[in-house]
Amino acid sequence: MDSATRSCEELSDDNVWLDLPQIPDIPNQRANSMNMDTIQKQKNPIVDQKSNVTCEYMENASISSCCNVETPKKDQSREALRKKKEKVEGVQYLPNYGINQDFNSSNTVDFVSLNESKMVFFDLETSGLNATADILQIAAKSGDYIFNVYIERLQEISASATKITGLHSIDGKLYYHSKLLETCTQENALQAFNLFLKKLATHCLLVAHNASFDRPRLLRLILKHGMIEPFYIISGFSDSLAVLKKALPDRKGPGKFKLSTLYNDFLTTDNVGDSDKMFHNAEFDVVALEKLVHHLQIEDKLFLHAKTLQISLIELEKNNKMDISLQELSSFKNIISRNVLKKIAIAGFTSDSLIEIYKSAGKAKIIELLSEKVDGKARVTKDKKVLNKIIHHIISLL
Repeated sequence: MDSATRSCEELSDDNVWLDLPQIPDIPNQRANSMNMDTIQKQKNPIVDQKSNVTCEYMENASISSCCNVETPKKDQSREALRKKKEKVEGVQYLPNYGINQDFNSSNTVDFVSLNESKMVFFDLETSGLNATADILQIAAKSGDYIFNVYIERLQEISASATKITGLHSIDGKLYYHSKLLETCTQENALQAFNLFLKKLATHCLLVAHNASFDRPRLLRLILKHGMIEPFYIISGFSDSLAVLKKALPDRKGPGKFKLSTLYNDFLTTDNVGDSDKMFHNAEFDVVALEKLVHHLQIEDKLFLHAKTLQISLIELEKNNKMDISLQELSSFKNIISRNVLKKIAIAGFTSDSLIEIYKSAGKAKIIELLSEKVDGKARVTKDKKVLNKIIHHIISLL
């Protein structure tokens, strides 16, 4: 039986040899040639044979550099890099407030160092774009090692997600286009991923293209299953999309920073097959992303702009609280813009509190509170039309 279709059972460290399945060949295009890399595969002791994961050994060909992107020298000291990082983004030491009691910040790193963390490229495919959509695939790659696992769906897969990823469900079973996939439970998939990371290094920097999508979804799944402590191995996260936008300021136009577009522009002279199909399989994406990062020589920049695990969890909690606040203010959704709605939520107002203020102090007090200047800007808005819409809606809720 192909390793990609083995059943996923309880993991064990004792027997972790795995036969290697085929993966898509990706053109490794130097500046003016069309030679294809030869991908060599061997058995590799990474994860349990019983788990439904793919782990492969890949001998990476050298990649020439034709794009001059300024990066710090690789022998730059930890302290020098820390100071440069602080100058660029400010010191990222925030109070450990509101984090779940299971989170012990003393066991995590407070600075993501290129000397102490191994870079691991990862990608997710999901059942939809909303924050609570199922993660259906986790893939990761670091050097010679690649990880891939499919996860059983608990929710319906949206038509738009199927169009993008090729993943769909028939009679409760997960398919990639016409191929039936063997899937793991969410918990077993996380256990396998955690084991993969631990086999690589003591600390790992996880890099994704558009990490603002992948990072919170992965963390939510980890927290859902109470597995944050085993994942202290994650020193932080970095976003290749954000870094490349800074590194390539002259690159303009819609879609110019899509992974497929970047790969085709910098690593091939012709498009890679059906790129829309190939570039939305997480396993393919991590291989392409690693090659792109090495080609453009932005590894140090990814460390420089990384967010620690602690900061990532704090931001996640803030966003979760914002989502709760926005849900509570949902009756205003079609009355005012989302931007104004977010400002009301950030200011700490709820539908009930606005109603109580109106009842006790009237229209003038609502206008005063919402338009009052904070740090030189209106707390919410000073636009009279918007303020009147808010007041009329409050009255309708009485």
